Amino acid sequence: KMKTNGKHQSTQIDSTDIHLSKLLSSSSPPDELALPTEKWLEVIARRKRYEELCTKLSNGEVSDINDFVTLNLDIRQFAQDVIVNCEDPEFLWEIWNTIKRVTILDPTCGSGAFLFAALRILEPLYGSCLDRMEEFVDEINNPPSAPPHFSRETARKDS
Repeated sequence: KMKTNGKHQSTQIDSTDIHLSKLLSSSSPPDELALPTEKWLEVIARRKRYEELCTKLSNGEVSDINDFVTLNLDIRQFAQDVIVNCEDPEFLWEIWNTIKRVTILDPTCGSGAFLFAALRILEPLYGSCLDRMEEFVDEINNPPSAPPHFSRETARKDS
């Protein structure tokens, strides 16, 4: 808080500010709001970042891979979420074909850790594509049925 005394300005902190600062930095928030070991300041910062990211995503400000890196987003999890929630079979087919065509070059040819790390990322994405494709096939082969009391005659009467 700024207090003006004529020409000079001085910063004055009252006991409420000190108490609030100590409370936020030392006390633990309720479990339903916080991650394990998180303090209030960390909860507030995490929730603020979440809101900022949601705003950027909904405004279309995250449009290429560089934005994911800059914002420190989990690209693998994003790809997983896109696959699992995909509603367009053709788009899913393109994702699957893209994953199938990926080749990995390990320039050091060391222990193979780089290749195993790539496999740990690609294999779940590939499997999720196959699972989602299977769901699309099941939806085509087993369309949801109408309620037992529903018939074409009932629909005509209601319209």
